[in-house]
Amino acid sequence: MTSGEGARTAEFDGFGPWVLQIRGYEDVPPLFRDGTYDPAASVLAMKFPRDIERRVAHPAMNLYDAMVDVRADGVVVHQRVGERAAVQRIPFADFRATRVYSRLLDGRYILFTRTDWLELRYSTASDKEIARLNATITDRMVAAVQGEAAVAGTAVTVPHTPNPAGVDYWFTSLHEAYLAAHPNAQLVAAQRRVRVGGRSIGLWRRLTSVFLPTQLSNALVYREADRVTLLQRASSVSRQRGTDFSLVRTVIPLRAIQRVTMHVSAQSDEVTLAVIDVGARQGLDIAFLAAEHQAANLVAGLASEPGPGPGTAAGPPR
Repeated sequence: MTSGEGARTAEFDGFGPWVLQIRGYEDVPPLFRDGTYDPAASVLAMKFPRDIERRVAHPAMNLYDAMVDVRADGVVVHQRVGERAAVQRIPFADFRATRVYSRLLDGRYILFTRTDWLELRYSTASDKEIARLNATITDRMVAAVQGEAAVAGTAVTVPHTPNPAGVDYWFTSLHEAYLAAHPNAQLVAAQRRVRVGGRSIGLWRRLTSVFLPTQLSNALVYREADRVTLLQRASSVSRQRGTDFSLVRTVIPLRAIQRVTMHVSAQSDEVTLAVIDVGARQGLDIAFLAAEHQAANLVAGLASEPGPGPGTAAGPPR
């Protein structure tokens, strides 16, 4: 170790590709020690490491990219921007959705607010820590956004019966696990993985469609008294060989949903792309096979109360 790297520290000794819980002020990364963290006021705090190899790290570095501090009334997020810190304070009532994305070791925790969205990268070796953090934020988000709007019954009438039996084995397992953990949830839409016709123009693209066919991915949509949960792949419509190991789990408070816009997919005329508008800068989309009418189920399932669904609109291909 050179003199410029500084003496070893407890933070450096514990550094690795793990999201770690902050239990006291001594666990707060030096860059984020601006006096905003209060152990007595913190419900749960986690720090997210830089995406660097251990062998290139040294004690003088700012080793953490972000710190998320959950309070009773909202979330305080510190992020490293170069060698300085940026701080955001987000009340729970300003949240519109939470999303956990994973593909092998690549993890992303995404928070959608009224006007923007925030993405935090992590290694999926920390899935348990992220699940705990997400549950803590999501439950408080839903309570704040819903207010008194949660209804006693979750059941809604959907025009077409969703069939989870057609999804892949992994999604079948996810479905069973979800209903076991959420016994009052109702499955309102299900999409099996299926090959669809692409929009091929010219000989080369037609040959490509033979060897790399366009596929519509699995998706499951659940409704509870106060929220909607989407389980889907990272790419709803894609061309790829081999297994897609991604999973995206999104939770939306029912009251946050403003409308659902329907589009014909830009990748296939056989696919309907539903974009859920929650007031954030980025819509939340999910794709269905048009012939199976599960998009109509989605609209009914997203109704804040049993009856007509949220406002819908047709749109051009995306």
